[in-house]
Amino acid sequence: MKRAAKPSAALSEPQKAALISLLGDDDESIYDTIRSKLISYGSEVSDWLRPHLLSSDPVLRRHAQEIVDHFARQNADTEFLSFCLRQGEDFDIEQGLWLLTKTHYPNANTAAYSALLDSYAVDLRGKLYPKSSAETILATINEFLFDDLGLKGNEENYYDPENSYLNRVLDRRTGNPISLSLIYMLIGRRLKLPVAGIGLPGHFVCRFQSSTDEFYIDAFNRGK
Repeated sequence: MKRAAKPSAALSEPQKAALISLLGDDDESIYDTIRSKLISYGSEVSDWLRPHLLSSDPVLRRHAQEIVDHFARQNADTEFLSFCLRQGEDFDIEQGLWLLTKTHYPNANTAAYSALLDSYAVDLRGKLYPKSSAETILATINEFLFDDLGLKGNEENYYDPENSYLNRVLDRRTGNPISLSLIYMLIGRRLKLPVAGIGLPGHFVCRFQSSTDEFYIDAFNRGK
């Protein structure tokens, strides 16, 4: 059973100051003790730790950030779980992806990453011509994503957790089959193209399907 947090309001200002002072100690055993103590007071601790995120003391700044991030990840976990529980099959996959990102990277500017995908779609729209064939459309997208942007499958470290968080995939330009397919799908959605994800045994790809054409696209293998 989860133990209820003690209200930090019960702490006097001198007690808070003493905890903050100890938080700046570079002895990891002291930090572990103080960290556990602070976390026991619950997420409201973040409110009086935030001013110290700008401290001139790098140790205090780092330790305060770690505790604030701990509670931010907890809140993000709750929000992501709530999203999963209240959504049906037709949920907003992009919203879910950014909520998932926050569970590990609580400070990620997900709006900026979404805007980055918008800008990619704008760039691609200028390269596509009306009434182009499906082959031409897909070849243009592949050239842009895998040649111009340099997106690629992470074959060297396939199981790296960062391959699954879209912010890190966009930062590093490398990912796994699902994350790369999702980028393909999200840009396709912005361009109003019929691109969807397809789970295969042991792999994940995209499908472009119109009334006249059907293609499967391996985003992990440069859009083959």
